[in-house]
Amino acid sequence: PGSPSKRTGAAPVLPQGKNMTLKEQSAIIDRLQKENFDLKIKVFYLNEKLEKQSDEGIKEMTKENVEMKVKLAEGMRERKSLKRRLKELE
Repeated sequence: PGSPSKRTGAAPVLPQGKNMTLKEQSAIIDRLQKENFDLKIKVFYLNEKLEKQSDEGIKEMTKENVEMKVKLAEGMRERKSLKRRLKELE
C-alpha cells in the first residue's frame, strides 16, 4: 500500500495544464508532509540499526552476549543442584 510514487520512486503526479484548487493543493501538501514524516522515521531507524552494527555496537552486543551466557551457565548449575536435591528428598 501507499501511493504509486512511494512504491516506484517516481515523482508525484500533478494535474497538468490547469490551476489546482486550494483543496487539491492542500491534499498534495498533506500527502507530501506525511511522506516526509515517514521518510524521517525510516532514516531514524536505519541510523539506529547502523549504530548497532558499528564497532561500539558490536562491542556492546558482545558484552551483552557474554553476560547472558554467564547467566545461562549459572541457571544450568542451579538447575542441576536443585535436581540433585530433589532426588535426595525423594
